[in-house]
Amino acid sequence: MTEYDGPLLYTAVPSGMFGPSHYSAHDWGSQSNIDYNCKIGSEQSSADLVFRKFIRRVGVLRAMLAAVTILLIAMAPFAGGETQLSGWAMMPTLIAPALVPMLFFVFPLDMTMSAVYMSGKSAEHKPRYQFIIAMDIVLLLLLFLAWLPFFRSLLRGA
Repeated sequence: MTEYDGPLLYTAVPSGMFGPSHYSAHDWGSQSNIDYNCKIGSEQSSADLVFRKFIRRVGVLRAMLAAVTILLIAMAPFAGGETQLSGWAMMPTLIAPALVPMLFFVFPLDMTMSAVYMSGKSAEHKPRYQFIIAMDIVLLLLLFLAWLPFFRSLLRGA
């Protein structure tokens, strides 16, 4: 065996269609900071780099939560009127109003869990969780303001 002087990355390589996976080690040299960007070609747009940096900073699930929230915010003006029971018109009139109250519980839970994780991390990791908490607060506030007229009219009509 040779002396190890760099980070070791393990990847699963399937041995057969239904066989077990074998793990192989790849030595990436003596880099102290591994860049996990998957650079295909030399040309990358700045939007792609910003998107990748955002995904690395908040994580895939939180990025999907943010995307769904932005989509629901965009649907808020179309939520009033008659409820549609078929087609794409169901999305802003039936599905989105059912998802919004769920997100009012998801965001405070995510903020709480981020605060719990932040309390156990070192000072270098705290800005990440502070950013996540701030992002959750902004998205929750925007979601609340966008859907307030719909739910206000719903409660007045009842």
